[in-house]
Formats: sequence, structure tokens, C-alpha cells
Amino acid sequence: MIEKNKKRHSTQLGYWNSNKLYCSQPMDLLFLAYADHHKNLPAIQQEANTVYSLLTPGVAQGCYSIHPDRTATVDTIGEYLNRFRDNIFLFHYSGHAGDDIFHLEGEGARAEGIAHLLGQCPKLKLVILNRCSTVGQVRLLRKAGVEATIIATHAPVDDIAAMRFAYGFYKAFAGGDTVEKAFEQGIGAALMGSSISVHRSIDLENPPIEDNTPLWGIFTMPGNQGEEIKLPGVQQLHFAPLPSPGFFFGREKELSAITRQLAYNQASAISISGGPGIGKSALCLAALHEQETAQRFGARRFFVSCEGSASANDLMIEIAKSLGVLSGAKLGERIGNSQQKEQELEERIWNSLQRGPALLAIDNAETTLVNDPSGLESLLKRLAGLPELALILTIRGEELPIGLAWKERFSLEPLDEDASSKVFLAIAEARFSGDPALPELLHELEGLPLAIVLMASQAVGEPDLRHLLARWKQQKTELLKRGAEGDRSTNIAVSIELSLESPRMTSSGLRVFRLLGQLPDGIAVSDLEQLASGDGLEGAKILATIGLARYSSQRLSALAPIREYASAKYTPDEKDWERLMIHYLTIVEKGEGILDTGGDKILAQITEELGNICRILDITLEDEATIGFKAALELGEFIRSCGLGDTSLLRKALEKARELNDRNVEAHLLSGLGDIAFVKSDYPDAESLLKEALPLYEQLKDILGQANCLRNLGEIAFLQSGHDTAAVLLEQALALYEQTEDINSKAYCLRSLGDMAFFRSDYKKARHLLGRALELFEQEEDVLGKANCLSRLVPSALNYAR
Repeated sequence: MIEKNKKRHSTQLGYWNSNKLYCSQPMDLLFLAYADHHKNLPAIQQEANTVYSLLTPGVAQGCYSIHPDRTATVDTIGEYLNRFRDNIFLFHYSGHAGDDIFHLEGEGARAEGIAHLLGQCPKLKLVILNRCSTVGQVRLLRKAGVEATIIATHAPVDDIAAMRFAYGFYKAFAGGDTVEKAFEQGIGAALMGSSISVHRSIDLENPPIEDNTPLWGIFTMPGNQGEEIKLPGVQQLHFAPLPSPGFFFGREKELSAITRQLAYNQASAISISGGPGIGKSALCLAALHEQETAQRFGARRFFVSCEGSASANDLMIEIAKSLGVLSGAKLGERIGNSQQKEQELEERIWNSLQRGPALLAIDNAETTLVNDPSGLESLLKRLAGLPELALILTIRGEELPIGLAWKERFSLEPLDEDASSKVFLAIAEARFSGDPALPELLHELEGLPLAIVLMASQAVGEPDLRHLLARWKQQKTELLKRGAEGDRSTNIAVSIELSLESPRMTSSGLRVFRLLGQLPDGIAVSDLEQLASGDGLEGAKILATIGLARYSSQRLSALAPIREYASAKYTPDEKDWERLMIHYLTIVEKGEGILDTGGDKILAQITEELGNICRILDITLEDEATIGFKAALELGEFIRSCGLGDTSLLRKALEKARELNDRNVEAHLLSGLGDIAFVKSDYPDAESLLKEALPLYEQLKDILGQANCLRNLGEIAFLQSGHDTAAVLLEQALALYEQTEDINSKAYCLRSLGDMAFFRSDYKKARHLLGRALELFEQEEDVLGKANCLSRLVPSALNYAR
């Protein structure tokens, strides 16, 4: 392990570490300084990583050294500008600044002082001041004797636009272009995502286009051909540029482990697996762009996609392209199909990879694995035999090629809430950070990175997220795409279908996938065989293998965007649906015994399956209302008994009953909703619902229904100190209970009348009523009812005796 602040010695690579400079020989220096003083530039570290990565190949070739100061302070900038003034070729600053100040980490620095130090650098050819309003510093630099070409901005530039400018500029500059050409590339990259203007001048006489207009300016001294400057020693570097990881947040633990493995181990084989859209490629690319990775491998970091590689030979061609050992135009005639040509290609690849430490990332390896497993495994074994080659494989699903000694295996989980929010806000806009709909919107996506990225792209231009959330609830996965068709990275449906079309998919896997689309809580492993009629365990294994489902706590489930897609496009067949309906609606029937012996087990089962029960009930209310009504009433009894769940489905059932003019169900649902409101102490709502139910029971001549409504209305009146009203209502209820065989309800009504008499200090009447109630509770073996009666009878008797 390399100790912090110590040099890593190399005969080839000169670079600065986080605190000290190590150069194998004196050479031109590129000083890259970054400061986020106000902590509001989320893209600045991505810019730092990108610029460093683009410049590293020149370091590997011995063209120059670089020093990235990621948290620049007055002390660090002053120290390095002074100590290495004779070697500084380029000074780059990105962060907050003004015409006469740099807002560094912790404090500000006078621009005049930094200009003076830069004036002492004889090799200085280029100064870049990115992001904030820095054009005023051009005069200070010229006054200090700086003749270098200067790129500055007139007004603050959007954080993302500044990052894009830096990417476009340094990609061209590191590739051998002049400052002028690189400047144009930077402007082009920034223009693609922002509304900006450009100002070019060799002096400061021309006024800006207008105040507060974001623009970049390039300023040169007359006659010194500053626009023609190139990086020292660079003619035209031929390296395969790495794709950007994009907006990458979270996964700190995985990223750190991968980077550590790559940076400090001679050879490594690392796998990154997971379902569609989980962020495998992004994590891989983030690791490739990490500073420690770039320092070890320089330009010898290669990223190869298997998307079109159906065979190991196809993959070798893609690797050859990335290494630059064969041009794409000549591949057909150079490779052919002969074994001799394949051997020639492999020799070229091996010769290139053995020239020094190299990192080869193979993305979407499942494409080759399912079509040519033995060929891929053989190729990977041969690659793993190279002593200085590090391998990273990303693969959809959990099935890995066999035969490799994997140093690390990472099976990716969904992003947590914080990382999900950061990804969303980086792509949408920071103004949504306090939007009240954001937490619910992210909760709906369950941490699936691709879904978050696509949803965030839909948020651009929206006044708030309320309408976007409503669109999601209506359109679901139809919303998760960019453009008309798209590919796996821009359309969630395309990404999911790639997994469904995998040769590994089977009829049993598809059958379980259809079931999962209806079940937000997933399926208990113990229920798989019953629900999928013998295909459950095998189908579940297939789905987990290809990444469409995952096991957790003895359950199989799919993430929400995948589940919603299954629900919309892959509904179960009639027999499987009937099996689902019977299974989950039977569970809710058990809610009636929630207070009996063994009630804890029933409560746990219903709670675990409540989301599934509600989903099945929701569909059943539309398709088979009679069955749905019965289940809705049973669900209401469960909610009343234990206080779990909400009443939205009961209210939907109520509307359906009214639509079908089913007065009996309507009355029971109103009464049930009133009971739930009562136990939740929402007395106004409870009273309103019960008063609405009572006349329906009267029309139906339902004596018990009337009695229950009157008793609960009496209880509500009593709790709100309407004792006279309560007494009348409870007496009416008792008279009706006398006409029924519901002894238990009659007992509770008597107990309530006894309680009322007790609170009115009518202890004789209280003792009489509570005594009658106690007899009925004993008859019904209601232990709780007996206890409640006795708690009043004893003090009633004592008070009456006085």
C-alpha cells in the first residue's frame, strides 16, 4: 500500500500526487486547480476527473507532468506557483471567482497576487479561468507581464456548461489540436447544452456583447500567434477515448473497492453484475476515470462493448479496434474467417496488451456469454494470463463466465434515497430539491438508476414535479424513454426486452415474470410452486439469473419500473390469475381472527402481503365486483382491528357499489369506513359516514346494521360529551339488538350504557347494566369484555354501598 503523501516511483510516468510532485525528469507542468468555495458546483469534481483522464496519456508518453489540486487553497496555489515556476506551461482554474478575486477553499485570494506569481513563470503559455466572471483578470495578468494566451469568462457560466466546455477543449487539446481549435471544440460542447455567447479578442478594447451574458473569451497578445499553441511533445495522440460515466452518485463502497483493486494489484479480474438499468456500465466507467486508476494505467485503459459481439471472435475484433491494432476499414479483409487470421489478430492484441500495465473493461458481456459461452470463457482465461492486465467485466444478470479467479464480484443493488436524489437533480434542475413531490417520485422508481435518469430528463422544463408524478401514475414505463425509439440506455422498455429476449429465458421464467408484474410485495419463496403450478422455483431462478428479479428475505421481487412494465405488457393467463386472486384474497379473510389465539401469525402474514392483497383487490373490483366487495369488507375489518393500511380501496369499492346500485354493499362499506374513522378518533368523519349508512340499513330492513350504526353514533356522542344524545342512541341500539341473535354486540351496548351511568354517578343503574353485560360476555367467553365490565362493576358497587 502506498502511504499518503509519499511518491510512487516510476521510470515512465511523471505526475503530481495529492500533495507532492514527482517527476522522473524536469518537464513542462500543467497545473489544474479547482475550488468549490460555496459548495454549489456539483459537476466540478467530474470536470476534474475528466480533464485529468484526458491529459494522462501525454503523461504516460513523457510529454509533460500534471498536478491536479482538487481543493485549492491560498497556501497550495502559492506554494506550487513559487516552487515550480520554471516548469509551469499551463495554469487552469475552475471555481468561483470575480474580476479581482479567487474564491478558494476556506478563503479568498487576491487575483493581483496570483497574477504576479504567474508573471514569474517563464514557460507559461496558457491560462484558463473557467466558470465564473474572470474576464477582468485579463488586465491584471497583462499588467503582471503574463504574455500567455488567456481563456476567461465575462459572466458566471452554468456548472454543467463549464464542465462540457472543459471536456470538449481538453479532448481536442490533448489530441494534438491547437488552442484555437480546442477552444472551438470546447465552445461546441458547451453550446449543445446551454445558451451561451462567444467573445474573441486580442485585447480588451471591445466591450462585451451585453452585461451578464455567459460567454467565453480567448485573449492573445498581438503578434505572438498564441492561438497556435499545442501541448508540449504532443503531435496527435492515438488513444481510444473513454466514454464519460455521466452523472455518477452513490456506490462509494463499490467504487472504492474496485479502484483499490486496480491501483494496487498487479493483475485483477473484477465482475460487476445486476439487472437492466442498475448502473453496471456507469460504475465501471467511473472506476476507469478515477485518478488512481488513471495514474497507474494512463492511456492504456480500454472500454469495449459486447453489444454487437455474438462470438468471441467478434469480441476480439472490438478489442482490436479499441487498442488501435487494426483499423475498422480493413478488418474484413485482414481477419476473414480462417484460423490463421484469428491467430494473427490475437497476436496483435497480445503484443499490444503486454507493452505495460493495461486495463481492459468488457461491457455487456452477457451478449457474448449466451451466444458463445465456451469461446468467451476461453478468451477470458487467456487474457487473465497476461501478468499486467486488469480485467473488468460487466454482465446483465448474475451468471458469470466460469474458469476465472475473480478478485472481486459486485452484484449491484438499487441506489439509496440520497444518491437517487443527487442523480435526479444533476440531470433535471437543482430547483426541484425542495419539491414536495420529489420523495414520492423517487420512491416510485425504487432506486433504479436508468429509470431515475430517464425520469429526470422528463422533468426538464416542468414548472414542478406534481404534474410529472401524475403522468407517471398514468403512463408508468411509457414515460421512461428519450426520443421515439431509443436503445437500452434511453428506453427502459428496450432494456427490459433485451433481458426477456435472452436465450436463457424460458417459459417458466416468463410465467413467473407475468405474476411478479401484479405483486408489488413480490412472492414468498414458499408460495412460488403453488402460484406458478410447478414452474415457480425454476422460473424464479431464471429471472434472478438474467437480472429481472432478485431474492431478499425469502421473497422474490422485481424493482418497480420492471414490475410496472410486466404489469402493462405481460399479464398472467386466466388460470394463473385465478390462482393469484384466490390465494391473496383468502389471506385477507383471516383478518377476522386477528384478535384470536394465533392472531400474531395472521397479522404478520397479512402485513407482509398487504401490498399484494390491495393490488389483487384493486383489479378484482373492476373485473369481478362481487368477489371484490367481499374482500374489501374483510380488508376493512382488518384495518379496523389493527390500524394498518389505508381506506382508498374501500372508498373505491364504495363508488363501485354505488355505480352498480348495490345498496347492501354500500351500507356495509359506509358503516365499515365509519368504524375505521371512529377507532382513529376522527369523530366528525365517522359520524358523517355512519349517518349516511343508517338510512340505507333502514331501507334494507337490516336490524343489525341499524343497531351497529346507532351504537357507534352513541359512542361518538358520549366521547364528545353529548351524554343525553348518547343515551338515546344507545337505548335505540339496545332495543334493536334485542331483536337479533348478536349477543356479543348487545353485551357491548349494555357495557356502554353502564359506563355512561357510571360517569353520571348513577351507580345503581351502572351496576345493573354492567351486570347484564357481564353475563352475556361470560356466555360468549369474551375475556376482554368481562375484564372491562369488572373494572367498572367493582367501583360501582363500592360507590353504591356508600
